[in-house]
This record gives sequence, C-alpha cells and structure tokens, in this order.
Amino acid sequence: MNCAEQEQHDEIAADENAVKQVVAYLKMKYPYLAETQMLAKYTVTELAHKDDDSVYTGIFLNPPEFDSERTPTGKEIGDAYHHYMEHCPLEEIKHCSRENLQELTEKIILRLGAEKKLTEREVMILTSKKKRIDNICSFFTSKLGQLSDTTKVVREFELLAPLPASELGISAEGTESDVQIPVQGRTDMFFYTDKGIVLVDYKSDTRANLEKELLNYCTQLQIYKKLLPANQKEKVYKIFIYCFSENGITIDVDEYLAKAQGTKK
Repeated sequence: MNCAEQEQHDEIAADENAVKQVVAYLKMKYPYLAETQMLAKYTVTELAHKDDDSVYTGIFLNPPEFDSERTPTGKEIGDAYHHYMEHCPLEEIKHCSRENLQELTEKIILRLGAEKKLTEREVMILTSKKKRIDNICSFFTSKLGQLSDTTKVVREFELLAPLPASELGISAEGTESDVQIPVQGRTDMFFYTDKGIVLVDYKSDTRANLEKELLNYCTQLQIYKKLLPANQKEKVYKIFIYCFSENGITIDVDEYLAKAQGTKK
C-alpha cells in the first residue's frame, strides 16, 4: 500500500450503526445463563437431599460376595427386602392364611433364590434371622398390606417427567422463566383405589435412624406425588412409608408433614 492509498484508507469513517451493533453484541447477556447452573436431569433422591452435603447420592459398591461371614450392611438388608417385595408372588401370598404365612414366606425366599431373582447373600440375609421374615409377614398382615390385596398393584415403576424448577426448589437466581426440569425416579409400590393412587415406599431403617431421616424421606415422596400423575393420569390419594423393622412401622406421609409444619408454627 503506497502513501496515497494509506491516506485514503485512514480517512474511511467507521459505520456508526455497525459499531453500535457490535457493542450491543459484546454487552449482550445470555438469557438462559442461570439455567446452565442446573443439571440436565435430576433424580428424586438427589432432590430430596439437595441441601444435605453429608448424604452421598452416587454409586454404591457392595462388599464382595465371597466375604459371606461378615455382618450385612444396612444397604444390603434394605436391598434384600426391596428385591423380595419386587418379585414375591402377591396372589399366592394373598390366599395364604396368617398361620402359614411365615412358612410360605421362607419357601418363597428360597424359590426366588433358585430362580436367581434373589442373590445367595440376599437369601442368607432374609433367612438368617427369624425377625426379618416376621417383618415381611407384618406388611402383608397390616392394614396397608391387606388394602393392596384388593386392587391392581404396580411394583418398581420407572418414572421420568418434567416438573417446574420452582416446585423442586432448584430455580437458579436470575432465571426469567420457570423452566421444566426432567426428573427421574422409581417407585417401590403403588396401587389403585376409588379415591386415587396409594403410593408405598419401603424402608429398613432402625427406629432411631427413621426418625432422623423421615423429613428427607417425606420430601422424596412428595416429589413422587407430582411425578406419578404425569405418567399414570391419575392423582395420588395417599402416600405411606412402610419400614421393615420392629414388626413393621407404617407412616402416613401427609399426616406426618402436617404435624411437622404445625410444630414449626
């Protein structure tokens, strides 16, 4: 470029509209920045414990199977109860008398083990202590268990549905719209009544630990209460926690939360 061309180039004025547009682009803020701070999908367990950093919600690895003599962990005991309740033949249990229920329960556990629906260790966990068989029988002889005998029962049902972030308590600061967040979960059991769905969640905690964790458990089930109608097109009428300890503890979640809120006031 010679001197004459350089002078002509220097005299070319910048387009004011173009400058304004570039400045505007540089100052522009991404309107969904807050949403980028959220996960693309949440599990019900993560949401129930989102304010508790001490609770691990990731992958659990059980100790190796060959160490069969060790005392089972709380998670192993809970898994054994859950897997039995998932696979046990409800119709067969329904037609069994109370007097024969313990004997039938033990036979079913052994049968499920032979069918590979329970692991050898799970069979050992459930049969090594009579009280664990008693705890299972207590569910089927309870009012809750008898109510499930009279209707269609759905077990281990996978859920995935979008819910408003504000209802989940995870709206990020600066969010302009109430975004829909996919939430995933799995129900233990629910059944249908004339008044709506009755949802049941199993626990195997000691009474002391159940009292400690009960609020988190109830929070978890309130999320299921919102998820289920999106998948089943029917409202949830009642929610219960059934704990397999001390011959069974049944908790009405709505009643518990109402009392808890009344205590806070």
